[in-house]
Amino acid sequence: MKVLVLTNKPPYPPMDGGSLATLQMITTLANTGNDVSVFYLNTFKHQYDPADIPGEIAVQIAFHNAFVDTRIKILPALFSLFSLGEPYTLRRFYSQPISNQILLLAKKRDYDLIQFEGLAMTVYLNDLSFLSAKKVLRAHNVESVIWNRLQMIQRSPFRRFYLKHLAKRIKVYEKKMIQRFDALMPVSPIDAAQFSSWGFHGKVQVVPVGIDLEKYTANTEPPENVLIFLGALDWLPNINGLQWFVKEIWPEIHRTFPDVVFRIAGRNPDPGLQYLKKRSNIAFVGEVKDKIKFLHSGRIFIVPLFAGSGVRIKILEAMAAGCAIISTTTGAEGLPIEDGKHLLLADNRREFINKVKSLLSDDKRIRKITENALLLVRDHFDNRKITPLIKKFIAQL
Repeated sequence: MKVLVLTNKPPYPPMDGGSLATLQMITTLANTGNDVSVFYLNTFKHQYDPADIPGEIAVQIAFHNAFVDTRIKILPALFSLFSLGEPYTLRRFYSQPISNQILLLAKKRDYDLIQFEGLAMTVYLNDLSFLSAKKVLRAHNVESVIWNRLQMIQRSPFRRFYLKHLAKRIKVYEKKMIQRFDALMPVSPIDAAQFSSWGFHGKVQVVPVGIDLEKYTANTEPPENVLIFLGALDWLPNINGLQWFVKEIWPEIHRTFPDVVFRIAGRNPDPGLQYLKKRSNIAFVGEVKDKIKFLHSGRIFIVPLFAGSGVRIKILEAMAAGCAIISTTTGAEGLPIEDGKHLLLADNRREFINKVKSLLSDDKRIRKITENALLLVRDHFDNRKITPLIKKFIAQL
């Protein structure tokens, strides 16, 4: 089967959850006998030359790309409050010349299936709708849920108003858009249930993001008294969660355990996070090239996330690398976890503080939780178990 995959960022290198999910998907499609092409967008935030993609990947998959300026512009964003059509956060990914390139490629190759990785690329669906190829949405999350949760935790009345309005616009768009696809591939049962509640009656297959466990060797001797955070530092839910943790949780942890160090890593740090570099016992690492090495540098992995959807792939990576995890319920959403067995859940200041203290004081508990977490990843998120799901579902289409 000839498959064209459209994605709003380079799938390589897999520096965040979205690119990792896309890379896992396209390599699986190629390894199961499909003729795969990928068209990705280069932006100011995410750029990669296809010539630098490793040969073992490039030999299997044909990569095409184009640049689009997706930077948020204040006036268009404000005017979009009063306009109809696609929400501004999605429309900024659209370019007519890029649409022409995709259409030319699609006509030339006559694909059997066109797969859209995430909601952002659905802005090109109208221009491709007349093609006979089956159209599949690989839903990394339910986008409107993220924005709705974000508005709920804002202190500024204006920000709350804007994000609430934006969440409603995206929900209207999302509910309408999914009906135009032949099939959906959400990453979690929760997202699948949400799409079903919106009246989608096409084919649906939950396909979790797979982990290549051979790369994620568990650290048998993690350093003592090191907390770590890893995530995109320009993503608003991560920014808000990290700021909350440093303000509400870190001071008491630091007073109780003066030797504890908090290490923060991630790409494109927001200017609002620069003050963290001056905080006591906080190491602001920035972007790391070797995620596994960074995960091995810490003992406890924190996920202070209050807005999100889909599945936090960084939790799966941390589990595979042998970290003990403390997360909010929202952060761990979509995962088949049991609180106290695979990780610890905490949803407010006192719970989070107590959970961090409990792990820092109990080596035996850390070892038990990390052992259970690794078993969970092996049972549910091993690439070798997810590949047959994808192969079977694509064949049905």
